[in-house]
Amino acid sequence: MYNVLIRPLKREDALISYQWRNDPDIWKFTGHRPDKIITQEIELDWIQRVLNEKDSCRFAILVDNIYIGNIQITNITLEEEGEYHIFIGEKDYWGKGIASLATWQLLRYAKERLNLKRLYLFVNPLNKPAIKVYERCGFIKVSDKIKMVFDLSRDLRPTVSVFMITYNHEAYIRQAVESILCQKTNFDFDIVIGEDCSTDSTRSIVMSIADQYPGKFKLLLHEKNIGAMANQMAVFSACTGKYVAMCEGDDYWADPLKLQKQVDFLEANPGFVFSFHDSCILNQKTGEKRNRIGERNIDSTVDLKSLIIQNNIPTASLVFRNIIDFHSLPDWFSKISKGDYGLCVLLAENGPGKYLPGVMSVYRVHDGGVWSSSGFEFTKNADLSFFKYLLQYFDNQALKKTISAKLKWTRFNYGISHIRQGRLIKGLFLAVANIRLTGDPRLRTPPRKIASALKSRLISA
Repeated sequence: MYNVLIRPLKREDALISYQWRNDPDIWKFTGHRPDKIITQEIELDWIQRVLNEKDSCRFAILVDNIYIGNIQITNITLEEEGEYHIFIGEKDYWGKGIASLATWQLLRYAKERLNLKRLYLFVNPLNKPAIKVYERCGFIKVSDKIKMVFDLSRDLRPTVSVFMITYNHEAYIRQAVESILCQKTNFDFDIVIGEDCSTDSTRSIVMSIADQYPGKFKLLLHEKNIGAMANQMAVFSACTGKYVAMCEGDDYWADPLKLQKQVDFLEANPGFVFSFHDSCILNQKTGEKRNRIGERNIDSTVDLKSLIIQNNIPTASLVFRNIIDFHSLPDWFSKISKGDYGLCVLLAENGPGKYLPGVMSVYRVHDGGVWSSSGFEFTKNADLSFFKYLLQYFDNQALKKTISAKLKWTRFNYGISHIRQGRLIKGLFLAVANIRLTGDPRLRTPPRKIASALKSRLISA
């Protein structure tokens, strides 16, 4: 697996690329083989000249941050077409799928940034490996010479779209985005970012990174603040991948093979709708770290009932099949504060999810976080209203029974929290009224928990 990106070609790239110009194997099937020895000075002059051309766009191909070749569009015309070129100078990377991964990024750039309608190329009929690459990317043969054309009006759907919403995340957004960019995959993915008119430098950071790696981003730069829910819906609607992966702007991924592992599982197991993994919870103030799941024995296969009883799915761990119609969601979805939990419920309606071992993302607790900065009353009331909406939404009686038990369990723990914080009468009322001694063991609310809460409150007082 490789991390493949393209970036704008730079003059200093000549210090490496001049060597490729003198390798006859690289130019064996092309008409571009130099007729003299190319020195660093000659290559430097050439790059400086072509970078000033108005009708071309030239990029370096990076593999695991190593410069290994060039990809470009030349002869861009008013007819909105251009000529595609690619060569990989480091022969150790031939036949590894690098050209395809770089080409998909260039195609997106040509369509979305240059607004071109088509790309064309010419290839030697004897260069069978190159022809296979072009065909795999979607180029179609139109003449025996061989000329091939790519129609940019067609869908450029990636394998994965990475969902990200961000607002006032200037301290975290670079690490969040770069943790996605460093993913090593054998498939194409794009990054869809909804930037909700931040008052800090979040937007400029996002735009700078997107300019550095063309063809990798789809930016939704809202002209005014539209709020988290509207931003979320806009980003979901712009995610066109076969799969969607989640990472909010103040979180980040911690494993460069995360996407590959999760997509591999979903490709091999079509009966599963989503996959997830453990996440490290990082307290930004104290530096304290703990795993959300850790050593707990959780359900490795999560169905709807399991999900309602206990949500163990960190948002930045979720990868799911892109099967939800975000234009026709249930009414309750726009009213809840727990959008990630609600999304998981909608997914689980369509099939189970799978827990994959490993801690592959980090969730930050900080003062600017939506949940970490919310008060006790807000978070508990959000929980209660969420399960009330679910109780109205589902008709299945067995599921309703589980949701009712979860609601009672939530109220009980709400009461315990009141007791621990000194609100004894309200806390005792809620806790005693919602004691459950039977049913699923994960939803039992034993009386001894009330005694324990009272004891700890008396000791602290």
